[in-house]
Amino acid sequence: MTCTHPQLNMWLCNANHINNADFSFVQVSSFLHRITLPRAPARPCLSIANMSSLLSKSFEALKIVAPQQTDHSMRRRPFKLVRPPSQPHVQYYGYAVPPEWLIQFTEQHWPEALPDRNDKGYEYMAATRAFELILDWSGIYTLDSKDCFDPKGGSVPPEWIALYDGDEDEDDELQDIQIDTVHVFSLCSDQDESFEARPTQERVDFMTKLVGHAPQWWVSCGYAD
Repeated sequence: MTCTHPQLNMWLCNANHINNADFSFVQVSSFLHRITLPRAPARPCLSIANMSSLLSKSFEALKIVAPQQTDHSMRRRPFKLVRPPSQPHVQYYGYAVPPEWLIQFTEQHWPEALPDRNDKGYEYMAATRAFELILDWSGIYTLDSKDCFDPKGGSVPPEWIALYDGDEDEDDELQDIQIDTVHVFSLCSDQDESFEARPTQERVDFMTKLVGHAPQWWVSCGYAD
């Protein structure tokens, strides 16, 4: 018989030379009680300071980066914008998004949502999915999609509006005018309710970075209410 404890091992070795009958159960029990067994290493005790430190590190790992402004009302403040003079047609403040850009955007970020490339509704579906994805990413749930006049940097010619509104149907000269339009993702309009519901500057900055250019005012092809 072997044992790793030195005291117990010595006692057992001596016991081999003595008749087993000479040792009573009481004697053995008494000896075993006198043996000093090695103690397991003591576990370090966590102090309150140590516990606080560990919790702080845990929360640091889970911390979500918050906006710089902590006050809720400040974070919800709409971005600053000057409303243009009113006119018969609604004016929208937003981003021009050509069909080619919308198709490429969806093909890059959500290709599984598109039908076969030869499908006759492919371009329409790509534009629709692009809007849905940008709406979700930006968190601007008042974002809208509108058709607007595109005078290439200038003001909208009066004859465009006259022709589009059908005021000059009998004028053959106006019928030959080419009217350029553009698709716009609108952040707000010049109408009171929409203007007051403008998104925050943070969300506008995200949209500007996503689309790749700044928003501007556009005259829509539709009338104001």
